[in-house]
Amino acid sequence: MLPELAFDEAALVAALEGLTEQQAVLFAATCMEYLLPGATRYAREIDPEFQAEIVDLADQVWRCVSTPGLLNPEFGHLAQKAAEIESRAQEDWNPWSDIAENFATSCAVILDHLQSPEDWAQLTQVAMQSYEAVDSVVSVLMDLQVVDSSARHAILTSGIVQTELARQRYVLEVLRTSPRTIDDLALWLRSTALRIDYVVNLDSLEEHG
Repeated sequence: MLPELAFDEAALVAALEGLTEQQAVLFAATCMEYLLPGATRYAREIDPEFQAEIVDLADQVWRCVSTPGLLNPEFGHLAQKAAEIESRAQEDWNPWSDIAENFATSCAVILDHLQSPEDWAQLTQVAMQSYEAVDSVVSVLMDLQVVDSSARHAILTSGIVQTELARQRYVLEVLRTSPRTIDDLALWLRSTALRIDYVVNLDSLEEHG
């Protein structure tokens, strides 16, 4: 039986400090990418053009992350776009709103860190967003009326949450040990984040919405 994983912020900070700056940001970007399918699912119910804006924001964040030393004059514009997505997710509710909000927050944190990269612990906020997203999905799917210690343990040990925590640890290990170039890692890790398809579980959210 595999050991039970938990979200450990202190351990995550220590792991990120063992990476280069760009490797650490790549890790955060995979967490942002993991949230993209849920965010686009939210937007699809609202407006197809809005869905395209969300995908474009993710593409632009990856471009910033994948280009060392990029001083992007668009940072301010992209941060504003992330804020607009977060605001809309709060105002135009549907069962996937929380994940869209998690996605927007992740983008904003990454962009802020790229401009002021002194605080490595800041990047743990992005990992927390993807963890909170799957935690929320499982809470809804379990139709929990009261979230006590027993319920919290059931959420933590669910397949969806454990898979995301395992994905995070796997990405950290790949970044620490892989001989691939940053460009290769960025392309590969982005596609890997999307292979873990929790979105199939989102269909059930509509029934609970």
